[in-house]
Amino acid sequence: MPMPIFISKLFLFLFVILVVISANKINYESESQALDTFSQGVAQKATFTPLEVERALDRNYWALLKTMILDYYNLQHIDLFPTFTKYKKKLKKENFSAFESLVGLLPLESPSLQKIGPAFLWAQNMTFLFVKIKFSQKLDTPGVLEVQNMNISFQYDRFIFSALSLDQSEIPIHYYLEIETFHHLNTYYCWWRYDSVGSVYLEMKKSPAPYFWRNIHIDQFKKLPNQHMWWDVYYNYMEDFNSYGANALLLFDQRELERERKEEAEEFEAKMKKRDANLQKKRSTKIQKDALQAFRNKMYCWYSYQDHKNKVLTIHDWESWF
Repeated sequence: MPMPIFISKLFLFLFVILVVISANKINYESESQALDTFSQGVAQKATFTPLEVERALDRNYWALLKTMILDYYNLQHIDLFPTFTKYKKKLKKENFSAFESLVGLLPLESPSLQKIGPAFLWAQNMTFLFVKIKFSQKLDTPGVLEVQNMNISFQYDRFIFSALSLDQSEIPIHYYLEIETFHHLNTYYCWWRYDSVGSVYLEMKKSPAPYFWRNIHIDQFKKLPNQHMWWDVYYNYMEDFNSYGANALLLFDQRELERERKEEAEEFEAKMKKRDANLQKKRSTKIQKDALQAFRNKMYCWYSYQDHKNKVLTIHDWESWF
């Protein structure tokens, strides 16, 4: 290749590289300018790295960060949890609420997010369910001092706890606990509060009540490895149990027997309906077959009469028709 052509192509390549770099560069002189240059870059389908997020975090450009996360990084499936975990260590206390709202925008399907079931204690009296969730995987290990984006929801058949921790290690942690309860909850009388350091307390009213639950889970034999009985609370409500008889299970057994009888009746009714439907289907099929057979017989007799008016039909003539 002649030298002048090679040099011209080299300059063209360098020019393209410079154009791409300039298109990806965000002007951080002010947040408004950064927003403008970032929006222009997105429109031109430029590429951005998590380094731009770190620069925006250093300058506390919260509006820019929200736009970057929603309009680019989430759509490109770029994981920002490692960036936010690294930045959390140098976060100023006055910026915590803004930082927490940004973390809430990050998708929980992040591959760098470690999902852990927190350890919890549970107890009950005849009316309420009591749960203490620790921000740790084990009861005998210290829980993290604070979590981000904690969300607790109560539904009629379950309760859900979710929280993020960016403090414990280099790996961000997603604490998640969802329990489908033994019986329903009265969501109008469910609440929670922060308890001792690194834990949260939940109180939920049973529906119906009074009622003794054999387990916190819908499956009475299920037990999670991080699930523990809260015996101190149980002992506090011993009189409550005794007030319903020598054994609170007696009331449970009566109601459970009624429920089982109702379920058996419903199951029997469904079985009878299914049987009737099958019989009706068979009856309808037989009627259709008989009608078709009668039509065949009629047509055979008519054709046979036309062909052999003076002939007496035999059984073999009938067999040949089918």
